[in-house]
Amino acid sequence: MELLEEHPDARYIHAQVFTLKVVEELDGELFERFKELVRQGRIEIDSGQIVEPDYNIPCGESIVRQFLYGQRYIKRHFGGYARICINSDSFGHCRSLPQILKKSGINAFFFKRPVQSVADLPETPFIWKGIDGTTINALRFTNKGRGLPRLSS
Repeated sequence: MELLEEHPDARYIHAQVFTLKVVEELDGELFERFKELVRQGRIEIDSGQIVEPDYNIPCGESIVRQFLYGQRYIKRHFGGYARICINSDSFGHCRSLPQILKKSGINAFFFKRPVQSVADLPETPFIWKGIDGTTINALRFTNKGRGLPRLSS
């Protein structure tokens, strides 16, 4: 918060509603400062989930509830819904995820794994078609553990 307040050009993307709930309960003043930066467009709340889950193992009902409770919280406290889902550390994604994302209000999905050597996916933005035919804009990014994420090359 201090860095954002000190640097007016800085922007931040926040995932995981759980951490917001903790701040809301433990430090109401800090939570209000956070909300103000969201109102100013300096903080974007992404993903719309309680925590960033692994999409490889949980059942669909579990994933749907992540979005249901996460998006409700975001709407109640910030007036809108997350529209982008960033999932940087899941080791796989169920084929029904595009449908779950779309029905949860998500328009685009950014992910890191699986890496190219495991799954031959486009390294540029692509349309991911789910098992039921639902499509969503998708992009896999790489990070290699150094610095900020960059687009695959």
